[in-house]
Amino acid sequence: MRRESIPPIEDRQAWAELTQTTSRQYAVALVEGYPFTGFAVVDMDGRWHWPPSVLAPLDWKYFFDVRLFGLFGQWHFWSMGTSWQGRFAQPTSDEVQRVDVIRGNFSDTRETDGVFWTLLADQQGTRIWIPGQLKVKSEPVRLKIAQSLACDPKSGLVSVVKARLCHLENLEPWQTGNPSL
Repeated sequence: MRRESIPPIEDRQAWAELTQTTSRQYAVALVEGYPFTGFAVVDMDGRWHWPPSVLAPLDWKYFFDVRLFGLFGQWHFWSMGTSWQGRFAQPTSDEVQRVDVIRGNFSDTRETDGVFWTLLADQQGTRIWIPGQLKVKSEPVRLKIAQSLACDPKSGLVSVVKARLCHLENLEPWQTGNPSL
């Protein structure tokens, strides 16, 4: 694991290092902040592809966490107020795989800026746009997560010491000509 001081939005080096996360020409991102929390797609030119619910340019000073992920690793960036810190985590032999279901049923599919998005919604009002189209509409989208565990020698308790996002499952390609996520 490396720690770097890389602002994920302004430094072109961060985009060049996307090749560490995927063999494709893009990476999926999970972005957290006050104007928007959800998935986005970043291409190798550093261009962000936002879901249909994002209608205006976003100001990065309101975000606090960005995870760019793929099968080969994850860049995790977090805001330190006026700067960003980041680290790259790649697969290790001690990881345990976990799969989380993303809440919601198929509701809509739209194309925005050449990217296909699927809206998942539930009866409680949860709505999330996922990059790609469902392979099987009756099955959920799953987020594969890799975790490293460690045992505390004093208490004997096992805990998660590192986790990284890997990929989304049950999705077709998000853009014509690209392999699936």
